[in-house]
Amino acid sequence: MAFRFQYLLRNPFYYGVFVLNDEMHEGAHEPLITKELFDKVQEVMKRRSKPNSVRLKSYVYRGLFHCAECGCGITMETQKGHNYLRCTKRVKKDCSQPYLREENATEQIAAVLTSVSLPDDRADWLIEQLEGERQERGGLLGEAKRQAQMQIEKLDRQLDRLTAAYLDAGAFTAAEFRKRKEEALNRKRKFLDDLAALDRDDVRRFEPLKRFVNGSKQMKYDAQTSNPQELRASLEKVGSNLTIRDRQLHWEPRGAWKLVVDQGSFAQHNAAPEISGAAFVGETRLYPTKWSDGESNPDLLNAIQPSSR
Repeated sequence: MAFRFQYLLRNPFYYGVFVLNDEMHEGAHEPLITKELFDKVQEVMKRRSKPNSVRLKSYVYRGLFHCAECGCGITMETQKGHNYLRCTKRVKKDCSQPYLREENATEQIAAVLTSVSLPDDRADWLIEQLEGERQERGGLLGEAKRQAQMQIEKLDRQLDRLTAAYLDAGAFTAAEFRKRKEEALNRKRKFLDDLAALDRDDVRRFEPLKRFVNGSKQMKYDAQTSNPQELRASLEKVGSNLTIRDRQLHWEPRGAWKLVVDQGSFAQHNAAPEISGAAFVGETRLYPTKWSDGESNPDLLNAIQPSSR
């Protein structure tokens, strides 16, 4: 079964070409992936296959936090039927930090997620701004697409001349012909990928922004889940430098999430709010006063926006 998957991952058919009798040919089918992605997969396959380490008992928050007093990792263990987070004390044996019950950690994580959730009306307004900018940018990629199409047509003519020189004049050996044809086809595939990328430019530019805004809008609802695995994944998405001191979770917002926090009155270096106040934090204190209906927020948009090719 593993061999079958490796064969599939090495098959160039998926980026638009196929090999027949040791010669590469351009396929008439729609490529499923780009040549660039195919090459990346080959590199990953070369580096893979580390042996699996011995698996420890599964605890949902193990390895997520560090101790704010001594910097050691926070591990987990079970006592009297309950799971607890505690400092490993590997560096400072007399670390004074107490145990934190898993249920309390879950409540604090939910409060963090609520605190970075944009109010619904602000998120909806940002989406409207993005759609307006997206429409204004329409049609700006025409010249770049024209240049890519010209290169594709040039390579088509080159392939025709190459084939004619081989078949009519015998200018190359079969091996040299296959090599030159493969190089030309791969160059053409690259331009076809670039052309497709230009067609997707508005998606690459704006969809991550929309996902971020909608994701922030959704966080307060995700915080209500009872699944600790999902809460952990969401916390890792929004926060970094996760530590625990005196049974309180401390964190720093990650990437563009910092801008959401900074626009409100939430402190940059903060502890998780009490669960009873989480809704207040999410709906009121983070109401971004800079984002009035007549004023955009370029800092947030630029932070999430991917760099252009």
